[in-house]
Amino acid sequence: MKKFILFFVLAFCAITFYSNSFAQWARTNAGVNGGIIFTVYAVPTTNTVYCGSNGSGAFKSTNGGDNWFPVNNGISDYGFYPTTFTSTPGGVFMGANYSNTNGGGMYRTTNGGENWEKINTGLAGMALKVNMAVNVNNNIVIGTDSGVFRSTNNGSSWINISNNMGSTIAVQSLYYSNDTLIAGTQSGLYFSTGAFSSWTSINTGLPMDDAYSIARFNNKIYVVYFGGGVYVSTNNGTNWSPANYNLAGSQLNARCLYVFENTLFLSGNGGVYTLGNNTWTNMNTGLPTDFNFFYWLTSVPGRLLTCTYGRAMYATTNNGASWSQKVSGLTASSAQTNKIIKVNSSLYAATLNNGIYKSSDGGVNWFTINNGGINLSCNNVYSFDDKIYACTRNGIYVTSNDGVNWSGINNTVQPSDSTTFSFFKEGNLMLRGTYNGVLKSTDGGQSWVRTALYAAQRQTVCIVKTQGVVFASTDANSPNLYKSTDDGNTWSPIAYFSFQIGVADIFVDGTNIYLGTGHGVHKTTNLGANWTPLLNGLGADPYVSQIIRVGSTMFCTQQFGGRGLFRTTNDGALWEEVTGELPFFSDFRTLINFNEKIFVGLGAGIFSRPVSQLTEISNPVSITPVEFNLKQNYPNPFNPVTTIKFSVPKNQFVKINVYDVSGKMVAELVNGYRTTGEHEVSFDATKLSSGIYFYELKTNDFSETKKMLLVK
Repeated sequence: MKKFILFFVLAFCAITFYSNSFAQWARTNAGVNGGIIFTVYAVPTTNTVYCGSNGSGAFKSTNGGDNWFPVNNGISDYGFYPTTFTSTPGGVFMGANYSNTNGGGMYRTTNGGENWEKINTGLAGMALKVNMAVNVNNNIVIGTDSGVFRSTNNGSSWINISNNMGSTIAVQSLYYSNDTLIAGTQSGLYFSTGAFSSWTSINTGLPMDDAYSIARFNNKIYVVYFGGGVYVSTNNGTNWSPANYNLAGSQLNARCLYVFENTLFLSGNGGVYTLGNNTWTNMNTGLPTDFNFFYWLTSVPGRLLTCTYGRAMYATTNNGASWSQKVSGLTASSAQTNKIIKVNSSLYAATLNNGIYKSSDGGVNWFTINNGGINLSCNNVYSFDDKIYACTRNGIYVTSNDGVNWSGINNTVQPSDSTTFSFFKEGNLMLRGTYNGVLKSTDGGQSWVRTALYAAQRQTVCIVKTQGVVFASTDANSPNLYKSTDDGNTWSPIAYFSFQIGVADIFVDGTNIYLGTGHGVHKTTNLGANWTPLLNGLGADPYVSQIIRVGSTMFCTQQFGGRGLFRTTNDGALWEEVTGELPFFSDFRTLINFNEKIFVGLGAGIFSRPVSQLTEISNPVSITPVEFNLKQNYPNPFNPVTTIKFSVPKNQFVKINVYDVSGKMVAELVNGYRTTGEHEVSFDATKLSSGIYFYELKTNDFSETKKMLLVK
């Protein structure tokens, strides 16, 4: 499976934890529709199942897939996602990727997933992109983007056995049966027997493309191609013929063949099918039809499971006649949460690609409420006058019945104005923040005009009104904070700091206004005439995404670099981090206080935690040696050279790499042995463009990431 989405996930190493903060954040279901699960594997003869989630790592179930829990100890890599599993008496093996260009290699656990260790000796380059793993007589054979590799010592080392197939050929699928190993490659099918010393092409009648899955059923061999459907051979691969029968169109986008209880199953775009007498029967009762992308299949005794893109896991106990969803414990990493609000006794969440979610049980379960043609790319959600408004890539939608149905508010504006990030309503006055600035309506949204705050790419992400003054902020350009005293007809810029790189949130607290900016929190008590920076404790160059107050305590979230959650009990004079433990951190985008819990929306789902655990924190306890330290680069911002200082408490191997905001490594600064003590390294970004970058210090037992800003 090669078409994956990279989720830029940063593994935190918190310098300080707090004495009562060790309780984990609770993962809400983040949408009963579940998450992106690309691979699933059941250990033979047991009820144990493993699956790989894009964005949240590996999960395990000990009851046949009914409930899941994360098993990621020993994994701390950027953008990690599992692609395949297999097992031997010596343990469970997992193949992984990071992105379309960076491989993850192999991992092994000998204690049921409690800990994983990398086992990549002999694997390098594109061989670290593992697509398939199989057990061959208790040896592990893997298909990679650089050929077929085998381990005869429980994964401790690997040898390329592609031989005459080609040492660098990409291998997408593997199948072993009757002493024959079949490999599906970018150049067709090959088979090998015995010691696998040579390979023979078996492509007569097949397309020269990646074979995704291979299976043997009723003395025939079947192979599936994404977009090309199914082929069958009745003579052990000598010749092949199409076996699509009644499949057509998107049904040919197939991915997996699997034999379960004497039945051949096929999964792919469109659902799950079983093979009858030269016909495929749709077995989709209970499966989703609105987002029907199905990947791998596996089974435990009496139960068949399939994993999905965005809808988690489904199981059948009646040979496919009906299916039930299994999401307990699985995160919806696909539901990138941009904003959460509360309306009466319910929560509503705006997500990047899945529209609006609603929870009516305190955030335990979430359901999509997207009827009425609402665009699924939602940037924000608001509530005015007992109605809920969603800001989407295709304009504004409103519901007056708690999300049962949505309707658009005159979204026939210019295409460049349709993408909406923010919204404000007061009577018939409406203001909408678009990709290019602010539009205004005085007739309840029937018509819109561009205001004076309008220019190319002046992305307006926040609009609020307080004490008769409207404030609007942008996430780009400079200046990026404006106010209007005539309901948006005219605007004047406001300077709040010596340099401005974006205002993500405007929080009104009585007569005080707080800004969440690309350089921390700033406060005014006189409608913007003067500003006080509140940066102490937030770290260097913190990008604050949202601010809230809970009683005498204020909280703020930070995006980029995985900074997490911070609090202050003295109105911002001093901030302290109270993130605690969260698996596979990603951007902290939004937070809300609801029913005595703090809910945070991340790029990888929604998490909650009791307010009491975050407001009654006692003295901090250090858990990291003070000698281990990655310092903020200086100068920052910089152009184009900056210095990074770091210290290590013992002689050891150290790596420092620089990444862009997509997770791509753009520079390797340190890759070698360093002695105990202080060190520094220079980073020259002459060849890079302006923007935010991340640098990571990594050793065998420590990692830390910081953010820096290149301004040219």
